[in-house]
Amino acid sequence: MTTSQGGRGDPARLAVYADETLGRYGFVEKPWFQPSERLAAFLTEAGRRELAFDRCSAPPATDAELAWFHTPAHVAWVTERCRSDRGSVDRAPEPVVARARVLLAAIAAVGVATEASIAETVAELGSLDAWAPLLQSDGLVTWDGASVALTDAGHAFLADPQASLGGPTFARAAVERAARHICGAVVDAVRRIQAGEIRSAFVPIAGFHHAHRAEARMYCLYNDAGLAVEAALRAVDGPVAYIDVDIHRGDGVYEAFAEQPRVVIADVYQREGVARGEVVETEFVGRGAGEGAKRALGIGPLDDAAYLAAFEGLEAFVRARRPAFVVFEAGVDGLATDPMSDQDLTPAVFREVARRVKALADECAGGRLLVLGGGGYEITGLAAGWSAVVEGLTTA
Repeated sequence: MTTSQGGRGDPARLAVYADETLGRYGFVEKPWFQPSERLAAFLTEAGRRELAFDRCSAPPATDAELAWFHTPAHVAWVTERCRSDRGSVDRAPEPVVARARVLLAAIAAVGVATEASIAETVAELGSLDAWAPLLQSDGLVTWDGASVALTDAGHAFLADPQASLGGPTFARAAVERAARHICGAVVDAVRRIQAGEIRSAFVPIAGFHHAHRAEARMYCLYNDAGLAVEAALRAVDGPVAYIDVDIHRGDGVYEAFAEQPRVVIADVYQREGVARGEVVETEFVGRGAGEGAKRALGIGPLDDAAYLAAFEGLEAFVRARRPAFVVFEAGVDGLATDPMSDQDLTPAVFREVARRVKALADECAGGRLLVLGGGGYEITGLAAGWSAVVEGLTTA
């Protein structure tokens, strides 16, 4: 693995933004999403495979740069909220709130609860290990790793039928700092690609595609993928393609650009209710002036061959629109080893998809390609998957 500080190597080589500052994005409360662990695993595997790329650094995004995608009010609120290191920056959906009420009532009934003392409720709702950090983050319970009890706020929550619950995206100052560095990396990458200083770039800890312009969602404080698209729209005159193979749909990017005809979106994601081996066209085709510039495939569990057959159609869809810049969300949480999906995919499929996306960018966009790591939550598989992506980007 070749590195050059500041990324001042051969412009034809892949530039990888892999500073520890952005690698710290993660939540200590989530065993599958630990700070620094995902980046370290990737760099170790990349070194073992002797992958060739140059490492780059970038400053954190400014408020003004974040406001290319997000509302200034959202940026200010997330920044201030995360300073407290308490609570969440999103809200739990009503079904989760209802389940939390059942659990809190069971805890209240016994005073101090363990999994054994409320075994029936835990069997129905899930382990205390999963629930307690969320409830503790909102100050509703005390939790020592074994036993849990309601606080005064917890009793007040139960007494108020209108009370809401913080979501899974905890407000943490360290996470907000990392998110700014991630956004700074994508802004820097787009600028340097357009300037000809580098041809393509990979930001492994990136692709937080669920955040909306004025709302954090599902572990995503800021939407660096959407910010990358905005930066690319400013950099080029033609269409900008956003290709997303993360196992979860890039809803924040889609909603932001549904009516924008210059943004071409191609998304393939696991959709609830789609049977094994099946692929369905979905309703996410754009709105207004943007209708027809978007396409999303919902898939059931697929093997490598079936997945590549489905992706071929998306590839042709994007190529026909001749993008001038390509942003590629290369999430590898579709691997068979990943707890977030039911797919039967191997790292080889992500190597091939990355190779095809690079070829498309070379053909249509003069090689202008920014790749975001996206999801991947089983560490060994993630390291192999992202390494396969880099192999696809760097091997002829």
